[in-house]
Amino acid sequence: MMLTNRQPKKDERKIRGYAIIAKGDTPIIVDEETFLVPSQNSDRKYKVKLRKGWSCECPDFKHRKVKCKHVHAVEFLLKMRTKVDDTIIPFADEDKAKCEYCKSINVKKNGNRKTANGVKQRFQCLDCKKTFIKDSVFARLSVDSKIATLAMDLYFKGLSLREIADTLKQFYGVVVSHETVRQWIAKFTEKINDYTKDLKPRLSEAWHLDEQAIKSEGREKWVWNMVDEKTRF
Repeated sequence: MMLTNRQPKKDERKIRGYAIIAKGDTPIIVDEETFLVPSQNSDRKYKVKLRKGWSCECPDFKHRKVKCKHVHAVEFLLKMRTKVDDTIIPFADEDKAKCEYCKSINVKKNGNRKTANGVKQRFQCLDCKKTFIKDSVFARLSVDSKIATLAMDLYFKGLSLREIADTLKQFYGVVVSHETVRQWIAKFTEKINDYTKDLKPRLSEAWHLDEQAIKSEGREKWVWNMVDEKTRF
């Protein structure tokens, strides 16, 4: 193997900056123009400043005067903070209403009702004749439903509760405690389970299987992943 002293190109630095964010090493915002970006090789944090242009304490920036991966990471962070990702899909609140009493879907709209959380659509069941309000699964939530959905997504991708709370603060300016995030996980996981427990997977006769060894509590364990060849379930 031959070692070279090839310098990273501009696009490579940008990709490495994105990788810092994707890895969960979120830059710390000190003030409007100062950021601390964790090093990928040590416990050090490099100071990045935006004052009449970018600057960084890392050797790559000092020696070459180009945007290093730490600057790209901060740029990506700032872009993410300007807009909550519109691709996040919340729970389908507009699905057809179901009777709260007999679970019949044979219902009709029956005017509106004023509540502490605004005007709600009222329904009447044509089978049991009772009226009810189809309340959103996100009712009485203190934040936008997309933020709670994002927290769920980050949790099931492996981030800790504290890391999720820090990400929401750093990227979106939403300040919640890790305990609040835990309550969201518990509440909405139950809702998801209620929705999916009766769903039946579509399967063909061919499945693809892959295994991966991971370490947990000092012991090696095996994780098995399987996907249907045709339906991708």
